[in-house]
Amino acid sequence: MLILLLVFGSVAGYFLLNKEKVIRAVVQQLNQKLQVPVEVNTIDVSLRHFPQLSIVFTDVKCKEATVEASDYLFAAKRVYFNFSLTDVLFSRYYINEIQLEKGEITIKFFENGTHNFQIFKEDSGTDETPFNIDKLSLKDIVFRYSDFREKIFLTQAIHQALIHSKFGKRNLYTGSWIATNISFKFEDFHLEEEIQHKADFDISIDKENTLLALKNSSIDGISYTLNYTANNTNKEVKFSVPEQKFFSSNIVRTLVYRITSDFQLKNDKTTVNILGKSNGEKWKFSGDFSTAIKQFNYRNGKYNAEQILCDGNFDFENKEKYTVALKSLSVKQGAATCTGNVYTAKEKNKILYGGNLSLSTTPSDLAVLAGISHLTGSGILKADLEFKHQIKASATKDKARILPEKFSCTLVSDNLTLNYGFNNIFLPSIHWHISDERMVLKQHSEINGRKLYADLLVSGFTNWLLKDEMLSAEGSVFIDHYDENFWKSDLKEPNTPGPLSLIQSLKLKLDLEIGKYIADQLVCEQIKVSVVKYTEDYINIENLQMNVLGGSVIFKGRLATQNSTALPILINGTAELNKIDLSRLLQSFNDFDQHELTHKNLYGKLSGTIQFSIPIDGKFDPDFRKINAQSNVRVTNGRLYNFAPIEALSRFADIEELRDIRFEELTNKLVIENQMIHIPQFSVRSNALDLILEGTHTFDNEVDYKVGLNLSDIVYQKRKRKTSINELIFEEDQDGAKLWIRISGNITSPKITPIKAELISQKTTIFRNSKAQSQDSIPSKKPSKTPYRFEWDEQ
Repeated sequence: MLILLLVFGSVAGYFLLNKEKVIRAVVQQLNQKLQVPVEVNTIDVSLRHFPQLSIVFTDVKCKEATVEASDYLFAAKRVYFNFSLTDVLFSRYYINEIQLEKGEITIKFFENGTHNFQIFKEDSGTDETPFNIDKLSLKDIVFRYSDFREKIFLTQAIHQALIHSKFGKRNLYTGSWIATNISFKFEDFHLEEEIQHKADFDISIDKENTLLALKNSSIDGISYTLNYTANNTNKEVKFSVPEQKFFSSNIVRTLVYRITSDFQLKNDKTTVNILGKSNGEKWKFSGDFSTAIKQFNYRNGKYNAEQILCDGNFDFENKEKYTVALKSLSVKQGAATCTGNVYTAKEKNKILYGGNLSLSTTPSDLAVLAGISHLTGSGILKADLEFKHQIKASATKDKARILPEKFSCTLVSDNLTLNYGFNNIFLPSIHWHISDERMVLKQHSEINGRKLYADLLVSGFTNWLLKDEMLSAEGSVFIDHYDENFWKSDLKEPNTPGPLSLIQSLKLKLDLEIGKYIADQLVCEQIKVSVVKYTEDYINIENLQMNVLGGSVIFKGRLATQNSTALPILINGTAELNKIDLSRLLQSFNDFDQHELTHKNLYGKLSGTIQFSIPIDGKFDPDFRKINAQSNVRVTNGRLYNFAPIEALSRFADIEELRDIRFEELTNKLVIENQMIHIPQFSVRSNALDLILEGTHTFDNEVDYKVGLNLSDIVYQKRKRKTSINELIFEEDQDGAKLWIRISGNITSPKITPIKAELISQKTTIFRNSKAQSQDSIPSKKPSKTPYRFEWDEQ
């Protein structure tokens, strides 16, 4: 051993002492073999790789082997040319290894089949040449690969690579590499990730053929094998992934998220086999796959499955022509299982979808699987689905037409109970069959103990499933009893579905009948209505009839959505009222949230027509402060009892009978807008006295009434005033005196003052005591001008 060390040391000493001679010999041989210019900063000898002896070049740049030689094939901080110790001993400076450190290499294949890395002249000698290089090693090298024939571009940072090579008419390479920071482009596909990539490889290249085999390879932890062959006319690539966590890897997740970021999955085991072929123009890919996935969720957990098993195959020619088929699919979530097969295919501007699926599930597992929130229940629901349709691009950009070819579905269940939010739905028997996009639904059910029967024709299932368009439902529905417990909402959960959510995704043409409707103190009976809804924005109410509050109502109008979270619905329409009990009306609506004119003050029968609009919330509770209305109403057999403004008038006139006014009939046209009631001039013939009244009444109970009184001389003189009678403005005619006063301020404590005014128009005949006169309180012919104009003195 000592002798061997002495020999090696002597050779190394000789190498160092004769370094100029060695450098000249190596440079001379390189110049004889290189056919491209090389730039070098310094040249020296090194024992860094002992027992290999090295010549080291620093700051090396080598031009590529092209006619233009415009780019560099490689550039490196250091390049080592290594020799064996025994060769140096016999003055044979045969290079057996080249090492490149800290630089970059650019490999190019051009469209004409040539490449840029034939930097050495073709060797016609024997293997005993200086350039039968056994090894090429790379360390911290940025490797760039550009294939202009296939439009493939690859860049990766090689931390370490070892290549065994042999140059000649056929270039042979074997070795391995470890790299990161991959960038890959192929046609429209682009990947750029910080991932680790390692492989063992065999490469063979000549003028006619290229062979590449990757083995013991992995990228981002996914093991795979790859074989690539190419000649002047054909190319073929085989890629295989054997039982790997394919979809769980970062790189695949990144690729999938570029298409859709809606789903996540864990713990998959996937096998993929891909075969690609090219005739020199286009690549075609085919293959098969199988996968077992656990913990799948879609759209941030809206749809979930604890297990998915599938086997399938695919053919891909380009993004305009492909086929993907899941020949065997099994999805499991709890007790729910879904099995079958599905496929999709695209050719030019047409995409085909189809498949057969069978489902068996409980309501609770269906909720998790299908993303239905707030749903639980008991019972088993079974479904069989067969579908086939195509999506065809239209002339309008970003729009497409769905053309159903086949759709059928059968749903079967007995004694199915659904708990939806706070609601219990019982379906004693289900046997629904959807065929040709249509379903005849004749279904008995109970919702929170209230009976419901539906006789409907439902259609549009494909567009509902695939394009989230509305279903169409036409027919009739009967509900025996509707009250606050028919559909319950959670006040603590504002997103809990309300009654309108059930019909939000439906187009309707419906005859609805409700035996009894109860809302707080309001009771409606024998309700019949025709409902038409064609969009999500409004519902037409046609010919609503019901018995309510001792009378009847006929309504026609519309429920329309509006941009308000608190009050999302606006009702507007026309109601015809017939003999509605006024006191019961006020009591049923909680006196419209005021305490001055209540059901204890006003009585009578209300008839007439009201045109109105009022916003309501999702529970159909109205906001009366935002109502706008125009009405033409008549009150018969009326009574106004202990109403504060009239009580104040009673004190002013010293007439006790004004506290309880009774009248046979009153008509007027009221206008409600901006939280104010506008009362046009009208007359009242009562048991106490006759009067004329007009003015305004706000929702905050601020009043501004103008009242004309017709009092007998006896009643008039019963009132003692501080002012003399000459200071009051009145008119004397055959019917007596007319006194004009103003009632203003808050209704709880109104102020009554005489009006200093001037009568400017012809005398009116409204106030007549003739018993033969008609009881209608409105003149048959409206005067061309208002009979009275009041000029207020605000003192």
